[in-house]
Amino acid sequence: MALYTVCQKVDVPPSTEGRISLLSVKSAQTFRLRWVYVQCSVGSEFRLGISLYSGIRQVCPDVGLVYDDGAGVELQDDTVFPSGDEVSLYYVNEDPANPHSAFVMIEGEIES
Repeated sequence: MALYTVCQKVDVPPSTEGRISLLSVKSAQTFRLRWVYVQCSVGSEFRLGISLYSGIRQVCPDVGLVYDDGAGVELQDDTVFPSGDEVSLYYVNEDPANPHSAFVMIEGEIES
C-alpha cells in the first residue's frame, strides 16, 4: 500500500461546467480515496461547485456539491476505485459574469 496525493487547480469561465480526470487507476491496482480538500478563490461567493466522480457515479460528496469562498473544505471518504476506473473532478461555475478558480487535493492509498 502506498500513499498517493493529487493536486489540481481548475480555472472555470463564467457559466461553465465540465469534468477533468485526476487519476486513472492502473491495471491490477485499486485506489482508496481517504481525504479531499477543496478551496475556491476568495470572492467566488459560493458560486463554484465541486464534486468527485467514479465513472458516472458521484462519490464525494455523496450528493450535492462542495461550495467555498476561500476558507477551504475538508471531507473524509472511503471510496474504493477499482482497476481501470477514473477519479474525475466535476465543476460548475454558477456565476454568469465572473470566472472563478479552485484548488483541489485528494489523498488516498494505491493497493496492488
